[in-house]
Parts: sequence; C-alpha cells; structure tokens
Amino acid sequence: MAPSAVEKVLPKPKIEMYSGAYFLACGLGGVVACGPTHTAITPLDLVKCRRQVDPKIYSSNLNGWSTIYRESGLRGVFFGWSPTFIGYSCQGAGKYGFYEVFKYLYGQKLFPNTNKTVVFLGASATAEAIADLALCPFEAIKVRMQTTLPPFANNMREGWAKIVREEGYAGLYKGLYPLWARQIPYTMVKFATFETAVESIYKYLDRPKTSFNKTEQLGVSFAGGVIAGICCAIVSHPADVMVSKLNSERKAGEGAGQAVSRIYSRIGFAGLWNGLPVRIAMLSILTDDILCSLPVELQGSPYWLSGKAVDDMSPGEHLDAFGHMAEEFVKAFEVEEALIVGKEQPLFQSALMRKCWETGSFWYFEAVESPKGMYTIFNQHIQRMFCAEHCDTMLFDGVVGPYWARDTDAVIERKLKEEESYKEQLRETLQADPSLADRSRW
Repeated sequence: MAPSAVEKVLPKPKIEMYSGAYFLACGLGGVVACGPTHTAITPLDLVKCRRQVDPKIYSSNLNGWSTIYRESGLRGVFFGWSPTFIGYSCQGAGKYGFYEVFKYLYGQKLFPNTNKTVVFLGASATAEAIADLALCPFEAIKVRMQTTLPPFANNMREGWAKIVREEGYAGLYKGLYPLWARQIPYTMVKFATFETAVESIYKYLDRPKTSFNKTEQLGVSFAGGVIAGICCAIVSHPADVMVSKLNSERKAGEGAGQAVSRIYSRIGFAGLWNGLPVRIAMLSILTDDILCSLPVELQGSPYWLSGKAVDDMSPGEHLDAFGHMAEEFVKAFEVEEALIVGKEQPLFQSALMRKCWETGSFWYFEAVESPKGMYTIFNQHIQRMFCAEHCDTMLFDGVVGPYWARDTDAVIERKLKEEESYKEQLRETLQADPSLADRSRW
C-alpha cells in the first residue's frame, strides 16, 4: 500500500530530548562538523606545523605550498589527512555528544539555578577534556608525520605502529597536557566570544536582528565567527606550538614540564607565536563553518519543517501533518527554554509559540513578515478564522488585487517602513516605562 500524504510529511521515529538516541545523534553531528572541516584545511595545517618546528623551512606560506606541490604533488599538500580526519571525527563526536550530556547534567540535575553561561562554559570544558583523549593519539601521529623530513611515517597505520613499538602507548599521549591547554580554552572562548561578537555587531548597527534578511544575518554570523576564530587562535596558539614541539622533540623518559622548559628556553616568548597568522585563518574558517550552521530560535511556528513556503501550506492533510511537527518542535523548545530560565520560571517563549499556532494568530505574523505571500495567507487561512460560511469567497481579491498588481514593490516597501516605525515606537515606549515589559502584567 502506498504511503498516505500524511505519512510522507510526518517525521519518522522521533528522538526524545536528552535520551540516549539524542546524545548519540549529537555525537554523529559532531563527526560531520569536525572531521571533514579539519581535513579540508590540511594544507594550512601542514605548513603551519612545519614552520612552528622550523621557522626557516619556508620563506612564506605560499612558498611552502608551492615547494610541497612541486616535490610531492597534491597528495603531498594533503599529507597527514588520514589521522586528521579520524582524530577530529572522534574528537567531534566526544565534544558535541558530551557537551549535550554535561549541559543536561549541570543545567538540570546538579546546578539547576546556575547562570546559563556558566553551565555552557563548564559543559564545553568538560566535554573537550574527554574528547581530547580520543584526539591525542591521532594528533601525535599527524604532527610527527607533518613535521619530520623525511616523514616519520608515510601513513597513519605505519605511524601508530612505529610510536607504539618505540615508546609504548604512552608515546601517543605525551602531548596530552599541552593539547588540553590548547583545546579547552579554544572551545570555551569560541562559544563565548561568538555570542558576544554577534550581539555587539547588532548593537553597533543599531537595528534589531529581525530587521535584517537571512543573507544579512548570515553575514553577521560570519563576521562573529571570524572574530571568534581570531580570539581562539590568540588564546590557544602558544599551547598549539608546544603540542607540535613536544610531539616532534620530546626525549624518551623526559617529563612534560621538563620538556616544556627546555623547549621554551630555546625558542623564547616570540617562538610561541610562530605561525599565528596561518592559524588565525584556519580557526576563522573552522569557527564559521560550525557556528554559521547553529539553529536559530524562531519566535513563531516553524513552518520550514514542512519543506514548503508558508503561503503554499493549504488546508487539509498537509496542514494537519504540519501541526504534529509544530507540536514536536515546541516540546523540544520547552526543554531548551527550561534550561535557560530555570524550573521555577514560566516558559514564556514556548507558550507563546504554541498559542500562536493554536489560535491561528501565527498567520498574521507570517503575513506581515512575508508581504508577497500575504495574498494566499489571507485567502486560505486568515479569512477562514472568521468565516463560518462562504470561506471560498475571494473578497480579498477585489480589495487588494488592483493595488497589488499596480505597484507591488511600493506597497511592500511602505508596509516594511510602517513595521519598522511601529518597532521604534514600541522601543521608545518601553524605554519610557520599563514596567510595561513585565510579563506578569500581560
């Protein structure tokens, strides 16, 4: 039997928030976010690591890439990609999976009334510390492959066997402490700086986020990612240099502290910053790739779940199926909102989203946000909310049609200006009387 329209639209077996399946899905998302992205910038990482170990090996980054390509071809430019891919895929699984675990554990179970930023930073630091246990062996192999000439090993399997044979399994973890010193601050700064940067950019532009289109919002997120990448690079770069040095120069039986002191006495403070410009470029790319894909909390029913434009959602099976999706979305949103506001506070945003859908006022918001879709939205949805009979009568056509066809762009522009004027008046009113924003009075 062919599946019905509802079965085609309804989501497949859903994942319950903070269940084992949910944490596993987050971990798989981390694999996708980290493994391919780090592998794609292997050429940057290769030259950066070699110049950290030997500043005189190449006169510039371009000289490094051209030299490597001339000697070894494209394969040489991506030398070390396999431990990079496997290592950062494992690290991504641990980072994102355990981040959700500890966010739930810290935010709901252990410290339910703690500031959300503190919870997020604590969860990210703990998750990163665990994830680096998976990354460290592959990072050690990668660094040795990339920084020794001739290469320490020609592939990951050969490098693993050689380190274990010569130094035991401890040799795979001799760069763990510097790796923690690099990755934990990096992860904490990345999330904290990105949020602050984006907020500051919108304040500087002196316009609310909702007044920008999706492309402009993506541009702001991209700029925030670049700023976060620069900050991450500066904070974690000295430790990154030490990771490269320790994995390539640490002597057998030498303690980590002793090795760090010996290396620092040779390279000095300036040596800790060797290769910083390349790493800034790397982390800006990585931070943007990850953070620009973060979901946005929408204040309204998420019609985008249906895969259709809002003015294409006609009454019937499709709309009923979307109702189920919207309810699942709001339930998930409630869980996230509870983490932020605490168990004692009412869940205002998710309640508003549900009420907008149940009462149909959602369609009014969408008509304002999408003037070009207003015609269909009014006929198919808004009119039906008030009309018990003759709902198919196209009264709206006779009123709006002539004006719509005559000067559509001018109408849309005027309505958008009116909307912005209303928002400005609302801001001024709330500034004059902040008590109006008290939700308990609504």
